[in-house]
Amino acid sequence: MSEGEWESCDNPGSMLKCLVSSMSNRKLRLFGVACCRRVEGLIDVHPLGVQMPGRQEDYRRAIVVAERFADGAATEKERNDAYWRADDSFFQNEFFADPFVDVVAQTEKRFGEVWAKVLEIVNDPQAVTNELQAQTALIREIFGNPHRRGAIPPEWCTNTVLTLAQQVYESRDFSAMPILADALQDAGCDNIDILDHCRGSGPHVRGCWVVDLILGKE
Repeated sequence: MSEGEWESCDNPGSMLKCLVSSMSNRKLRLFGVACCRRVEGLIDVHPLGVQMPGRQEDYRRAIVVAERFADGAATEKERNDAYWRADDSFFQNEFFADPFVDVVAQTEKRFGEVWAKVLEIVNDPQAVTNELQAQTALIREIFGNPHRRGAIPPEWCTNTVLTLAQQVYESRDFSAMPILADALQDAGCDNIDILDHCRGSGPHVRGCWVVDLILGKE
């Protein structure tokens, strides 16, 4: 895929295939988590409109554990326990486990199932287009442009830059990204891609390629 094709691509599957030889499991898991967070509001509602708040609580817990697992902060047992708890909450409501929960536990294996489920539920061409655009935006946010593999020289990683990046990462509050851009610029950063990304409207999620570069995460 050329750089121009990458920039204009609206198919998340094609973009992921382009990245398959270079992306880490951590990045892929965080992409899955970001996709799951997008549909949290759908999880506690049965297709007939019945509210099921317990489903959402277990689902959110599974997302949090999956996110921690991606960073090595949760064990496989914790991940599996969270998965089965979320899984059980669906069966207790007499429904099969939603593939959205599977993607939280096993992102790299279940992405296709999740997207198939989205298509089943939505059945709305415009909504499908919107979701495709949202997912491609998340891929660009997490993986960056594969044709422009950036680097952060040590001299740009001042105490201020490192502190801001760590705070953003831990809190998942990305409102300070423009401030991070200013701090990078003060440190000598002249990489337009990095500065524009920090000052852009997002979306920004955990796994952001700029924050990961600063913190040395892959």
